[in-house]
Amino acid sequence: MSLWLVTALSCHSMGPGWQTAPRLGGEASEAELEPVHFSGFQKMQIKPGEDFSRYETIAFAPPTLSFKSKPRNTTQGLTTNNRFPIEPNFVLSAEEKASVLNDLTEIFTQELRRSQEFRWVEEPMSGSLLVEAALVDLVMQTPLGLLPGSQSRWIRTPAVMTLVITLRESGSNQILARVVERRSALPNGTTGTTLAYSSGPVENFAAFRNTFDHWAFVFRTRLDATKARADGEDEQSEHLGSRGSSPS
Repeated sequence: MSLWLVTALSCHSMGPGWQTAPRLGGEASEAELEPVHFSGFQKMQIKPGEDFSRYETIAFAPPTLSFKSKPRNTTQGLTTNNRFPIEPNFVLSAEEKASVLNDLTEIFTQELRRSQEFRWVEEPMSGSLLVEAALVDLVMQTPLGLLPGSQSRWIRTPAVMTLVITLRESGSNQILARVVERRSALPNGTTGTTLAYSSGPVENFAAFRNTFDHWAFVFRTRLDATKARADGEDEQSEHLGSRGSSPS
């Protein structure tokens, strides 16, 4: 069976699940993950032939954050020369970094708790799905908090970042799927462009949370659809098997 291509649905609908061709014999390594089209993300890979109907519980691991390059700009520098650098790449304080990761954890946790197909667990057990999220190649276009003095700056996004989600089977630690998407944090919508706004901590944190909301919703709904379809295929197989059996 060839790779199943489905019609892309709006990000506001549940959307199709993920599916690849079954693999005959052996286990797929990380290098053998196959691409999925119309996954809801820029890049999606999944273990060929994985049966998601056998998973019942799901957990979320503590996320991580890393920069594209070492941040070198600070609000102290803005105080000194009163102008923004040509290549903005601002530092996050320890408190700001913790807040961003806490927001990511809270939003994904709340969304996964809404799952119609998996039961949320605080700690993964043997056979659970474990969601590992990382924000990588982060570039801060502006300080996340208040600008020094009376400065103001109109921006369209406070940051550009890449989300990497690795879906593992807890216990075996086997990688089942991987998602990669690079996106600007937008406060007023999940796609396209947004109107410029005056940079400030409330608005900038809202842009991060809005982006996390979008990612979490697409991931959860597509994963739910994948499990629901797998359950349906199992029921259909059992029904066909019972029809084909003969009385003893």
